[in-house]
Amino acid sequence: MSMDMKLSDRVAALTGPDRRIDADIHEAVTSFPARDGGVGWPCGTQVVPAFPGWMELPAYTASLDAAMTLAFPSWWFEGNAPLSQEAYGYSREDQRKPHAGFQMIEPPYIVGSRAATLPLATAAAALKARGL
Repeated sequence: MSMDMKLSDRVAALTGPDRRIDADIHEAVTSFPARDGGVGWPCGTQVVPAFPGWMELPAYTASLDAAMTLAFPSWWFEGNAPLSQEAYGYSREDQRKPHAGFQMIEPPYIVGSRAATLPLATAAAALKARGL
């Protein structure tokens, strides 16, 4: 995956959760880079500032709850995850992936994204709406 791709496109291209991308998302949205947790944290845990103290890096690419925190409160959310070709009747390859979208009262008004999972689609759509 090319590092010169927009962050939203990198997220949409994933096939599953990726903690390095989670760290990139957090830094892009908050300006705070993730770091190793160190003493008191399980080995390999990435942490970010939370006032007061520190918290584990949110799993934006694995958790729908974490992905939704990338949206502003005034955005309306719409998401779906097709069941199967037999149940849903889709025929195009792009319709076989979960879709998430946001509507907002300011530009860009409507954005959407398809990805391998609903959390990935949600995170990609929210990042696209932010211009990332």
